[in-house]
Amino acid sequence: MASIRLQGVGWGAGTPAQEIIPGDKLMWNYGYISDVVSVIPKGKTLLTFSLRSEDGVIRDRVMGRTRLVARCST
Repeated sequence: MASIRLQGVGWGAGTPAQEIIPGDKLMWNYGYISDVVSVIPKGKTLLTFSLRSEDGVIRDRVMGRTRLVARCST
């Protein structure tokens, strides 16, 4: 398991983006949390994530399949 560092949070376990599924919660810098609404492949190496922010707004974010992200355990 690889580690990643989030600003304002510290070190934690990282999960490759290709292992994230709808319904997961992701943590970003400073403890910001978003819910994964959908994951759509975009070519061979990219994924498009629809993420719902804490205030309910849904935005798309494109990430590489091997990028490490922080999955919340709760």
